[in-house]
Parts: sequence; structure tokens; C-alpha cells
Amino acid sequence: MKKLFSIALSILMLLSCFAFSVSAEGVNVFAADKGATYSYMEDMTEYWYGSCKDENAELLNNGVVPEMEEPFETVGIQGTNRVVTIVIDLGALYKDITSINFLCVCDSYTDKTSGANRSFSGKKTNFRFSEDGDTFTRNKDFEMERVKMDPDSAESYYNFNFAFKNVTARYIELTFYSPVYILSLGEIEVISASGVGTTVEEPSSEEESSEDISVESEEEPSEDVSVEPESTEAPASSDAESTDASTEESKIEASKEESKTEASTENSSQANGGDNEGIDPVVIIVIIVAVVAVAAVVVIVVKKKK
Repeated sequence: MKKLFSIALSILMLLSCFAFSVSAEGVNVFAADKGATYSYMEDMTEYWYGSCKDENAELLNNGVVPEMEEPFETVGIQGTNRVVTIVIDLGALYKDITSINFLCVCDSYTDKTSGANRSFSGKKTNFRFSEDGDTFTRNKDFEMERVKMDPDSAESYYNFNFAFKNVTARYIELTFYSPVYILSLGEIEVISASGVGTTVEEPSSEEESSEDISVESEEEPSEDVSVEPESTEAPASSDAESTDASTEESKIEASKEESKTEASTENSSQANGGDNEGIDPVVIIVIIVAVVAVAAVVVIVVKKKK
């Protein structure tokens, strides 16, 4: 029984040690299958070396670590002191970033092997971290370790490991270069102690459309309000115009009525005036002439009788 207990205790201790070592190593969160992406800050078309092109920005976090420089697996950039800057988006905010590793870097210049025309800037590499992607802060508080991938190999391929003290970031800006003609590296890792990040949910298309609708509905009343005074003023002006028009028409009608009244008054006055003044003077003259003629006739008749 004691032997079984000792064996079980030993197994438990081994498992605990294994778990501790795994947690101590952390998790690479700069991986394409975890949604992490990166981009180059300038057009690199003219600077790719041979078949070591990273035109789609996918070779440095595809999970493939070559053992040596390989076409279509290694990123090769030519030009002495050619500075390269990439911006990494881990896809989540990690509060326990402990290291950043450049893997399968050819450093033949330092070892004076295989042409001695490939190297890496080492401690001159620039690290800037950001939580929001807008404000980046440089961090110089790291320790660098240069570890040969295969101690027995004559080729000079190294891992450059940069250890930090629990950095918080989602976005990382890396600036690095080679002091000689070729910069050659296979993969980059960003290690989180827990591998657990915090993501901010992006608004879905439905939410965006609803927000657009709500914004439009908020804006519409203001437009209606601005138009509303004009609509209330228009009827007032039309009413005023119609009132003025009716007033003018009534004035015209009144003037017509007055003119008709005056005309009728004049006609009646003319007619009444003829009656009041008596017989026309011409008629009077005719009567006088007739009387004189009759008198003359009478006088002649009388004289003839005598």
C-alpha cells in the first residue's frame, strides 16, 4: 500500500512539474490560427531577396519554423542597414506578454561563416507597445538571449529571444534590421504567460445599420423643425394675399357701384331738371310767332270789314 502511495505521489509531482514548465514557457499568441495579423509599414516590393518574399504578410506567423533559409518559408530582405518595421495585431489584449522571439535568424556575419553577409541588429531592435493601436510606447526594459538552433551545425542559425516583464498590449510595432546585406529570418513569436486575452466585440452589421437608422431618425426631426416655420409662414402670406385681393376686389366693386349710382343720379337729375324748367325755349318762340301771326290775321280781317 505504501509503495502504491509513493508511486502515486511521484506521478503527481512529475505532473505538477510538467504543468509548471508549460505555464512557465507560455503560449505563442502571434499565430495566424489565433487571428493574429501583421503588416509592413512600407512597400517592400523592391527589397525582397530572391524567393524569400512575404508579399501577403503571412510567413512570419504561419507556425512553420524552418531549420535553415528556405525559399517560400524564410523572409529575406536585402539592402545593408535596410530598416524594416511591422505592426502586429494580436487580435486581443494580453496583460502578460513575457517575451518576443525572432526564430531561425541567419547570423553568418557574426560567426564569419557562409559568406558572412547575413545578420541581425540584436539589441538595437526597437519594441513599441499599444493597447488601442493609436498610442505606442517604447519599451527598452528587456534582456536579449542569442541561442543557436543546432549547436552541432556549422551553419549560423539562431533564435533571438527578448524577455520582458509582463507587458500589456494588443498591438506591437517592431523595428529591426541587418547591419549587412541580407536580413534572413523564419518566424516571430509573441509569448503570453497565460495565453488568455481580452477581446473587444466589434459592432455587427445589424447593430451598425440600427445605429444608422437611429441617427437618421434623430436627425429627421431637426430637419422637420427647420422646415416647419417656413410651412407655417407660407399659409399666412397666402392668407394675407387673398385678404388683400378680396379687399381690392371689394374696393373695385364699391367704386363700380358708386359710378353706377352717380350715373343713375345724373340721368334722373337731367330728366327731373327738364320737367322743372318748363317748356323748351324753341317751343315758346314758336308759340309767340304763332300768336303774332294769328293776331296779324285778326287785325287784317277787322280792317277789311270796316
